[in-house]
Amino acid sequence: LAALAANRARFDRLMQTISDGFDVQAEAVAVLTRRPSEVTAAEVASITRRISGAWFHMIAEVGTLPAEVERSLSPMEVEGFYAWGSSIQRVDALADLEKDLADGHLSTLPGHRLWQLAPNEYLDAARRGDSDALYSLVRTHGIDTHCLADPEESPEALRALEALGDVSDLLAWIRAYLTRRYLAHPRSHLGQTLVASRGPLFPATQELACSAL
Repeated sequence: LAALAANRARFDRLMQTISDGFDVQAEAVAVLTRRPSEVTAAEVASITRRISGAWFHMIAEVGTLPAEVERSLSPMEVEGFYAWGSSIQRVDALADLEKDLADGHLSTLPGHRLWQLAPNEYLDAARRGDSDALYSLVRTHGIDTHCLADPEESPEALRALEALGDVSDLLAWIRAYLTRRYLAHPRSHLGQTLVASRGPLFPATQELACSAL
């Protein structure tokens, strides 16, 4: 990376971004492995947003190293990566809910929200490793709909990445891929109804299942 960088300032900026990303990962483990009663919904939403946001920012920052790149990422573009990170990590947490619980992550965004709505049932299903009961609770309480819906992010932040070529399209592909991972899960039972989404995080041509229908 140092050899790729046009100057020391660009290299140092990337190293700081990577260091910040390590801090986010450490905080994520601390938050997501705590009991739901020990963390707030705001704390869970914040770290969920930053997990993928920091990763995407770090990867994009690498692209600013070479001399032929004329500018660094703007503050709005950095915010755009965190806006997309929020959307993508919500879906990723839903797709990995079963695996995350097996790893002791009780307070992921879908898990914490489920605890808020059905605390005893959620903790009991998690303790017993009862996937059927867990996914039944997810459907009953609309946790899947909540995670798959567009988060309340700034439209300006989402549009800010349009100047970065295919980046927005690649992020949309990642989100759609993770969504279909969840829809393909044998216990999600969402494949019967297909709807077209027109939200800014779903291309209008995509058809995605929605448990709300």
